[in-house]
Amino acid sequence: MPKKIIPEAFKGLNGGLPYSEVIQVGNHFHFAGMVPNLDENKKLVSSDLAEQTREVLAKMKDKLAKCGLAPSDLLDVTIAFIGKGDEYKIINQEYSAWLKEENAGDKPIRFATAAAWLPFDALVEFKPIAVKQD
Repeated sequence: MPKKIIPEAFKGLNGGLPYSEVIQVGNHFHFAGMVPNLDENKKLVSSDLAEQTREVLAKMKDKLAKCGLAPSDLLDVTIAFIGKGDEYKIINQEYSAWLKEENAGDKPIRFATAAAWLPFDALVEFKPIAVKQD
């Protein structure tokens, strides 16, 4: 069985937090949850759900690229959000548009759940798993 490793681009980047940003096992990449952008005071840059979703998607694309991956390599995406169905519609619209814009091909598996709280009081958090294609 392959060993788990932290990809070189992510070594030492977690700021002393008790988790890794990404773990690679063979050709599978498991990413920690990603929240919207924060300012220098660790406050959210935007309070708008659509904007927060776009920020997380841009962050996800960047982290995939640092691992030599693309959105088409996504296997599974878990989405946690604050709110109810109306809020999820906004997230789903942004996510669907992003997948199309990124030519993601076959859509990844998705699981979404409403949460009572997210880190930094974010409205949305994405946790992807990707597989490097042979």
